[in-house]
Amino acid sequence: MDWMKNNVEPVVPGTCICGIVVGNEVLGGGDQELWEVLLPSVKNIHTDLDLLHLADDVEVSSPHSAGIEDAKTKLHYDNMFEAQIDATYTALEKAGFEKMEVIVLETGWASNG
Repeated sequence: MDWMKNNVEPVVPGTCICGIVVGNEVLGGGDQELWEVLLPSVKNIHTDLDLLHLADDVEVSSPHSAGIEDAKTKLHYDNMFEAQIDATYTALEKAGFEKMEVIVLETGWASNG
């Protein structure tokens, strides 16, 4: 909460902060511990935004990669973007958020400049 109060609250709404991204390509990586803390981390950020009355203005998301073919379902995707969106909706549904809208905040290879 301190980070949010010091770094986000003072500049909203004067600065156009419309989203906070938690983690970077955590899903699809090999670190199971990071997978397990991703959703709780997103929830914590959202709770802080809600307590500061900023949740209606600032959204929370997480960028990640996914494969082109799902080994379990045998679904084939023509591009990574479609696979990522489908994986996101599936994860949200499994977490109990069947109707949550997915908004893309980042594309490309941020780690490569």
